[in-house]
Amino acid sequence: MSTPTGNITITNNRATMEFSRFIPAAPEKVWRAITDPQAFGAWYNATVEIDPQVGGTFTVHSGPFDWTGPILNWEPNHLFKYEHNHAAVTEMPEGASTVVSWTLAPKDDGTEMTFVQSGLSSTGGFAPGTHVVVDRLVAYVTGQEMPDFGAYYTEVEPLYEVWNATKENA
Repeated sequence: MSTPTGNITITNNRATMEFSRFIPAAPEKVWRAITDPQAFGAWYNATVEIDPQVGGTFTVHSGPFDWTGPILNWEPNHLFKYEHNHAAVTEMPEGASTVVSWTLAPKDDGTEMTFVQSGLSSTGGFAPGTHVVVDRLVAYVTGQEMPDFGAYYTEVEPLYEVWNATKENA
């Protein structure tokens, strides 16, 4: 599988990742895939809870990771934005406090989907992992076989340089 890499920018000692994909499906279908807990869980390989409203909570349980935070924007078929926070665990000793947005725009006979995650103190693991889940989302929505997470992660990991925030600027 060969898809465009994400763009990573560093500002004020924090990273922002952006991934864009054209999905040959209506925005309504993509919206369901990113906001229906069972659908999201299927392509993300997680258990998901969503209280579908601004101020509601979005939670993802995946392996040792429990991401949670309030929903900041809920504009059906257009924008889903939430805090994506994680307490410290062995794999992520400092935890994480980030913001994620999924923006959908009709384009041709499909949807231009843009995923942005900001506030990252490291891109290690996040960039290749996000590449994988974004492509799994596209496969899920279009009815294609989803790539195996671990094998595909190994394939795309070399495409991303690891960046870590410096302590003196944190």
